[in-house]
Amino acid sequence: MKKIGQIIVFLFAIATFSCKSVLDEVEIDTPPKYTVSCFLAPESDTLQLYLTLSFPINKEIDFEGNKNKISKANVLIINDKKEKIALEYDSQKRIFLATQKSFKIDYEKKYDLEIKTIEGNTLTASCTIPKITPDFEIKIDSLNDKFFTTYEWQDYVSETNYYCYIGEKRNVKFPSFDPNIYWTDGSQIATQVRNDEGKDGQKLQSNRADLSKKENGFSSVFFGDVIDATLVHIDKNYYEFQRSVEKSKTGNNFEPTPIFSNIEGGLGIFAGCSIKKKSKKIR
Repeated sequence: MKKIGQIIVFLFAIATFSCKSVLDEVEIDTPPKYTVSCFLAPESDTLQLYLTLSFPINKEIDFEGNKNKISKANVLIINDKKEKIALEYDSQKRIFLATQKSFKIDYEKKYDLEIKTIEGNTLTASCTIPKITPDFEIKIDSLNDKFFTTYEWQDYVSETNYYCYIGEKRNVKFPSFDPNIYWTDGSQIATQVRNDEGKDGQKLQSNRADLSKKENGFSSVFFGDVIDATLVHIDKNYYEFQRSVEKSKTGNNFEPTPIFSNIEGGLGIFAGCSIKKKSKKIR
């Protein structure tokens, strides 16, 4: 991911699957719920928030009506001094934005989210920004003409810490073809997050990534290829959300995995993080 804004804003979708025969026999009335996706980081120049309405089961969806409802929501970010930032709806990007901040997003500070909908309902959530992301090293090794990478960093002492690691392999000659790094070499669980359980204050490593492989297939490694690496120090909300998303991708189709939410009165995620980026040539 090339920009911090692209890193901290994740498209949030909740899909529910059910058997046609069950829907034919059971009358299901599931009202839509407002769904939030917002990640705060001191390194970001803007505040961005996605607000959508979940799709009810076996109902016709009124896209224009939903868009109109969403655009009229009142969205506020509030700091520990009760100062407020109002986010305005951008109809072209279909997100809420605040480029002019009345206060900064700071490390180790708590922030509240308050959304008032056109129906008069209120959605709330809170998060705390972690400490600044520790410096990290990009390690590259090779075996049988295949290249692998891990990130290594020093964990903070005497507290529970959570991390997310992101990477893209960039071809200098063809920069538009940037496959995301797939974080497993076949011997580890495919995950982009970890905590420091059992290793508090020690050196930590990401999963090992096969640079010849991407999530949906394989790609070659050429001379001069670069890793654009990102280490993110995340709060527990972010960690639980990412874990639930990863579990939903690996689960079977018969038992849908619930996606973690910390939004009172709705669904979704409001989380804090700190971001550090580096680049390194693969060979």
